[in-house]
Amino acid sequence: MTVYTKVLTPPDENGADAVRDRLASASVAPSAFSPTYPVPLDLSALLQAPIDLTLCEVRNTPGGDVQLVFCSRRDVEERLTVDKTSTPAVMSAFSQALGGYDRFVAYKYTHVQVFDVVTIRPKLERIEISLDIAQRGYFFDSSIHAMKLTNAVSLLVPDLVFEGQSPRNLFSAIEGIYSAPKTTDVNIIDIGFRTASGAVNRGKMPTVHEDIREERFHKAGAVADKQVTPNGVIGAWTFMHPRGGAKIKLWVPVSQAASSNPVLDSMEVRDAKADSDVLQAVNKVVKYL
Repeated sequence: MTVYTKVLTPPDENGADAVRDRLASASVAPSAFSPTYPVPLDLSALLQAPIDLTLCEVRNTPGGDVQLVFCSRRDVEERLTVDKTSTPAVMSAFSQALGGYDRFVAYKYTHVQVFDVVTIRPKLERIEISLDIAQRGYFFDSSIHAMKLTNAVSLLVPDLVFEGQSPRNLFSAIEGIYSAPKTTDVNIIDIGFRTASGAVNRGKMPTVHEDIREERFHKAGAVADKQVTPNGVIGAWTFMHPRGGAKIKLWVPVSQAASSNPVLDSMEVRDAKADSDVLQAVNKVVKYL
């Protein structure tokens, strides 16, 4: 599971407490997802399930947070490209059946049940929008999906207005994480950056147990250049309390990073085994803003 998280300030003049109280009382109506929730539907039932966001659970956590869990069906597109270079035997069979073509592109559609979550955290004065996204075969605009989720929340509480609320800009966290003193809780395993001359570079470590900042070639180049500007990092984090871990990806195109006001409004959390891992991942990033 990949979670794209957008961090917003409370969209209400009375703060996150008022938002939490109103949403905590939201009712959950029976739906197509109810018979097996929280277990996903089997494929035959999923084909009949709606693609619209459906509220399936309201969670009131011991820490005072409220989570709204929305389920929906998403159609995932997988693409396979066949040509003479990559798969000559398969391409030969295609050519015999349909001569005159040099490459074939095949599409397969599969269906998945996703669990999107809106979390209101009054103590931290923020709202998190987490999108459950298949890692492979799915291309999406996180802003559009986040807007659909906020619209679904607004329908539950009509006087709750998200209009005009922009996600917190996470771009500065990229430089903050890269420039922070090396610690034992994170390894930067992938980085995109520009040098003082404008050259675009990327460095990637072979395992999550190694840090690009300690790699000799990268370290020597960074010291010699004196002006490495990162536009993206993937960090493998180890959490201690409670114990866990996750990968965090913060990335923007180089052209965006070079603008006068670069904006990054979402982050990617992978390999999180529990809700607490997602929370700690977001907290780690917010700390560097």
